[in-house]
Amino acid sequence: MTASESASTPEQVWHIALNGETTRVTHDLNDYHDLSLTGNSSRLAAVQDQSVSSIWVAPNADAGRAKQIASDTTSSEDVAWTREGRIFYRSNVGDSAEIWVMNSDGSNAKQVTSGARLSRGLTVSPDGRYIFFGSDRAGYSHIWRLDAEGSNLKQLTSGDGEFYPQSTPDGQWIVYQRDEVEPTLWKVPAAGGNVVQLAQTSGFRPAVSPDGRMVAYHYLDSDLNRWGFGIVSFPEGSRVTRFDFPPTVVSRFVRWSPDSQSIAYVNNAGGVSDIWLQPISGGPAKQLTSFKAEEILAFDWSRDGRSLLFVRGVKTSDVVLIEEGQQ
Repeated sequence: MTASESASTPEQVWHIALNGETTRVTHDLNDYHDLSLTGNSSRLAAVQDQSVSSIWVAPNADAGRAKQIASDTTSSEDVAWTREGRIFYRSNVGDSAEIWVMNSDGSNAKQVTSGARLSRGLTVSPDGRYIFFGSDRAGYSHIWRLDAEGSNLKQLTSGDGEFYPQSTPDGQWIVYQRDEVEPTLWKVPAAGGNVVQLAQTSGFRPAVSPDGRMVAYHYLDSDLNRWGFGIVSFPEGSRVTRFDFPPTVVSRFVRWSPDSQSIAYVNNAGGVSDIWLQPISGGPAKQLTSFKAEEILAFDWSRDGRSLLFVRGVKTSDVVLIEEGQQ
């Protein structure tokens, strides 16, 4: 069978004996699926997925001036700027997803955490003092807080699953997604305390506007039977508006433009990932970037709105043959 030891580790091949004893067959950072055994179980065919990603920075979101600042980070969706221009990001080290930090030009990269088991989501407080992230280190995924230098770990939530924390601009609240099957939007004080449901609507991966007045998210509209993104007011949680995602959108997550007037998302029109902007006042969406290859896995504007950070990646799939007694 294939299984992962936690939400932060890849799907590996495992063998379970009839007495319940488990043995790990593969030992790498790839994902495996679609297993097929020969009749005598001496050979195993599987599909192996490998993802390689790199981090880029583009001044004024100009793809033509984008510069690669880190390579082979195995970072998928977790990047965040600080006010001083440093970049926190996720990178897999061994069997654990850890938090790293580097300067905006890629220099002075260093590992911040050890055993963090980052699951989904990473944000930094506006003053740069704290890191907030999702981690399954306690069994379920919860929201945790950590000093920016890697000390004073504190668990902020304790529900059945919390993901994708986002800080409000005043640093007082952390907005996050609760549950995966029936996701809803919640908030918790950044200092710790009682959690509060933000909105009654379902919603994935919240994003707080730079002016602190709105929260955007994506969701499946059951009435229309299509994916869209909605916006609720903050802190009231009342619906402001909604838009449909184009059918060419594969990775459904949103970010705000620096002026809080548009929602940014990744569109795979033409088979290449680019960022598009949907004005919240209405009207057609506009293409922001123009890349020629690779997939955009994540992106985030700098705090001053002058630079755009991209995680770009390539995913390859191969059929591999695993033989009994062989590495």
